[in-house]
Amino acid sequence: MGRSIPPKVGVEINFNPDLCTGCGNCAQEVCFVDAITLNQKAKIEMKNCRCCGRCVEVCSTNALTIKIPLDAFKRSIECLEPLVDLEAE
Repeated sequence: MGRSIPPKVGVEINFNPDLCTGCGNCAQEVCFVDAITLNQKAKIEMKNCRCCGRCVEVCSTNALTIKIPLDAFKRSIECLEPLVDLEAE
C-alpha cells in the first residue's frame, strides 16, 4: 500500500549520519515503505521515501530533519480540497 502513496512534492528529508547512533527507531515499524535500513547507522533509500516525516518524529538525535516549504502546504491543501466537504455541518 505504501508504494501507492506518492512522495510529498517539495518536502525534503535530510539525514546527518554523524548524528546517527544506529538505534534503529526510524526503521523499526516506522517507515511504511521500508526506505530505511540499518547497518550500524541508518541508510535511507530516497527513491523509496515518501517524505512523510514519521522517521523524523522518532529520531532522538536529530539525525533526521524535514524541510517543508510553505508552497508544499498549499499544494497539499489543494490536493485534499476535492476530497473534503468543508461546507458540511
